[in-house]
Amino acid sequence: MRPQILSTLEVDDLDVVVQRLVDRRFDLVVATNVFVYYDLFDQALALANVASMIRPAGFLLSNNAII
Repeated sequence: MRPQILSTLEVDDLDVVVQRLVDRRFDLVVATNVFVYYDLFDQALALANVASMIRPAGFLLSNNAII
């Protein structure tokens, strides 16, 4: 990636099951090796939180099968 693009990235470390950023929305959320560690209930909570933080037409990038 070009340095101009990298300098615009925002990185946040959250527990997506219980935490949500209410004042910001993202074009892309990368959650690799995350959802596999949660049971079905916690997966639902995490996905609801992530969905609330993604802008319309934004993307969730995950490498896990979500049950």
